[in-house]
Amino acid sequence: MATPAMNAHSRLNGRQLKVGGDAYGGSGALKWDRRLHHCHTFKNLVPVAEFGKTHPEYFAMDEKGDRPLAARLGPNLCLTNPDVRRLIVERTLERVRENPAVRYFGVAQNDTRLLCQCPSCRAVNARAGSEAGTLVETVNEVARAVAAVRPDAIVTTLAYHATRNPPHPLRLEPNVMVVLCATECDFSAP
Repeated sequence: MATPAMNAHSRLNGRQLKVGGDAYGGSGALKWDRRLHHCHTFKNLVPVAEFGKTHPEYFAMDEKGDRPLAARLGPNLCLTNPDVRRLIVERTLERVRENPAVRYFGVAQNDTRLLCQCPSCRAVNARAGSEAGTLVETVNEVARAVAAVRPDAIVTTLAYHATRNPPHPLRLEPNVMVVLCATECDFSAP
């Protein structure tokens, strides 16, 4: 059984693990509700119900040039679209200002494998050597805006499916926390 000191050392002091209070770094509690969920947040930041009919260009393009909007868990976004980035920044800042007791704010892809394949997104990701290029650029832009109004706030994102490979030479802002989602790993063996 892990001790509070071991949990804190391993950075496992989340909301489920009580690690011994402030002596061990406190809790990294995330507020879990529809608007402040840290995981798969694109569907809430730029909802297809709000923008699908009027701005289909906000959503991920597939290899055929289509923008499928009917993904059960929400389509991903075209992260090189400047209006999409503006919306993500504005809506994240709105949540930051409305929730001073919350420290972690998610900016993360939806639970679908389709990432935008438009020429602009493909070019950014090709330069970065990873499908995470556009995601990291977007998250960094949000993180800079958040740091300007709440230096203590952390912007979370996912390393998930194709975005698990880190982009180069992009670097994360200091207030970005990446959550590794190793969903395809075999946890039955070391």
